[in-house]
Amino acid sequence: MRGYGQGLLEEPSSNGQAHYDALLHRDTGTLQVFNQQDHPGNTLDVANGQAPAWLGEFPNFDASSAPKTANTDFSGISLAGAVGSAGDADLDRQLTAYLNGSSLPSGTNVGFSSMSSASGQPTVPSQFIDITASYGVVPDPALSFTLDAFPDIDGVPARWLDQDQLPNNIRNYLIDLFLPHRHRCGFEVHIGRFLASLDLPINKRPHPCLMNSIYLLGCHYSPGGSLSHLEPMFLAKARSSLAESLEHADRLKDFLFASALLACYFYFKGRLLEGQHHNSAAVRFDPPRDPIELYELINIFWLTFITDRAGSLGTGLPHAIKDTEITTVFPRPLKEFEEGTITDDSNATIMNMYEDGNHAQDASKDSLHCLRVKSLALLERSSRLSMVPEGERTSTFWREFRATDRALERIAQTLPHIHSGMGINDTSSLIFVHTFVQGSTIQLHSPFLDTIQASYDRSVKAADAAMQVVHMIDNIDAKNFHMLMGLSWICVSDILKREIRRKQNISDSDGARQSEQELEALLAVMKRLRQVYPILGLWLSKALST
Repeated sequence: MRGYGQGLLEEPSSNGQAHYDALLHRDTGTLQVFNQQDHPGNTLDVANGQAPAWLGEFPNFDASSAPKTANTDFSGISLAGAVGSAGDADLDRQLTAYLNGSSLPSGTNVGFSSMSSASGQPTVPSQFIDITASYGVVPDPALSFTLDAFPDIDGVPARWLDQDQLPNNIRNYLIDLFLPHRHRCGFEVHIGRFLASLDLPINKRPHPCLMNSIYLLGCHYSPGGSLSHLEPMFLAKARSSLAESLEHADRLKDFLFASALLACYFYFKGRLLEGQHHNSAAVRFDPPRDPIELYELINIFWLTFITDRAGSLGTGLPHAIKDTEITTVFPRPLKEFEEGTITDDSNATIMNMYEDGNHAQDASKDSLHCLRVKSLALLERSSRLSMVPEGERTSTFWREFRATDRALERIAQTLPHIHSGMGINDTSSLIFVHTFVQGSTIQLHSPFLDTIQASYDRSVKAADAAMQVVHMIDNIDAKNFHMLMGLSWICVSDILKREIRRKQNISDSDGARQSEQELEALLAVMKRLRQVYPILGLWLSKALST
């Protein structure tokens, strides 16, 4: 069975109906995409209203020729109108009105800021719902909602449980909370098309399983955890709607996206085994309707790959997808799918990274999503090789070891600078990538630090490079970091401690003190990360031990 790795733009087979498969199943260990359906006229200019016929019609899509600005996404859809970006005004009042059956004023924006009292403190309603009392979570009373008219089930308003669609203002606010963090969750879709699809007929909209997963993550990313008390409700709704989607084979692309987003949520909460459980599914799709859908389906594969590898690293369980079985091409920028500029020169996948001279080892032109995929793949492979017992290090092991080491070295040399991106999300992604690549190098060489000088030297160099990154992130909120960065930082801390001892043994007191200062700076960053991901306390304890 051939995959996109053998030819992204191949003609579909003339024998039988072409189809698109995305498959992940623990019994078979496979997840593949293949057999692209050919589409004539693959140039897409949504921003200027020149979408080809296969794009479909969106009643809320403004097909004006307005140029892209900071307030629009590249498809020309106004973000202010689409996702309530006007700020945090009136959300509490609107939620209260909604729960009491009142209508919301048309054109109002969503937010919390109108709930302040004269003293500047949020007003506390006389009655409020403890959404999560049964879960042992105490919500902030200032952000709770009055309930006079509706009964509740385990503290959750029945009106919220009995319907799939939230009021638009509430929906848009939760989406707005999620979208800035979507890259961290691997949600790589055409945002203009996604937003336009929200108001399509019910059965053409994103499936409730995807929407509830997005609402759940929106609550997770709410400022100061102000909506964390709503998470159990959206988690329950996401789980039940996932089961419905699979049972009826309904919008299975949304099912896979939702499953992976739910896995991310559990990883963020330190519930690693549950996250790994939600990352297993087997689904067959119809052919992609157009290049944009092809782009999204390829990214579904890599999102599932990322959550699979992250779960394997976090839990120690074996991963479901073998590198050698993957033929899906690495993620490519959306622009290439819109403009029809993809060629077979872009055809590379996991195993190509380990081929000397292959362009897959050049990271300079990769998309951020592609860099995240490569760095996580390298970290998992390095971790796995480092755990091979000495007696099992065969010639095959050493071939994989050398190929991985060369790939790490070449990719590290070609990575974009951390501040070469377009904002905090790009910067946080590049921090993630640089940290993983340097941590992977140390992890790969860790069994040989005491016996092979070249391995020790490579690890010291990688630790120095990782610390250069650490010193650049003092002013970045730790919520923008990935939990698994802690694993790489532990590897770096081990090298720093070794360097302290080595320098002390040769009476290099100045050098030892410098390494101690580096270690202190690293531990300070790790403590910041622990505040976001409490499960890292165990890893931090390990780093603090000598």
